Amino acid sequence: TTTSVYGPVATGEQWVAAKLAGDGPHAPGRAVFILGLLNAAAFIVASALLYLLAAGQAGRRRAAVLFALNPLLLLEGVAGAHVDVLLTALVVGGLALLARRGIASSFGAGVLGGAAAAVKASAALAGGGFALAIACHRDIRGRRRALMALAIGAAAALVPGYMLAGGHAFDQLGH
Repeated sequence: TTTSVYGPVATGEQWVAAKLAGDGPHAPGRAVFILGLLNAAAFIVASALLYLLAAGQAGRRRAAVLFALNPLLLLEGVAGAHVDVLLTALVVGGLALLARRGIASSFGAGVLGGAAAAVKASAALAGGGFALAIACHRDIRGRRRALMALAIGAAAALVPGYMLAGGHAFDQLGH
């Protein structure tokens, strides 16, 4: 009866894994295996995006060594089936969109940032970073429109998720 400490996206991912795992004594192990597969896919996506976003050959090597081949991240995140891997993939995807610069990219980054915050509330800090990146970048035309698109995108991801989850989804944040 305890409310999850995670947001509706993480809870939804866990629900899907539990449903796919079925019933019986081996169901919990199968659910964790399914979460591991989902996290492995998210880790590969984040690794590929970081590699593509890196500047130059040295940057790509750093992205590979510090993230993609990092044994601590692989063991804790992927092997541990931890929701932070999904959160990371969503945030890195938002960064990749912000690098494209534009209203549509800002909206997409907002959606991904909002989805990350719907995985775990602490990811809202990344949304603040997205807004700061837009506000501080001199080459972005229409900063206000880009910031508005970011906010609308975040709301498009957050509001439906928390409406489905209900107000009790915020109970653990107070503890």
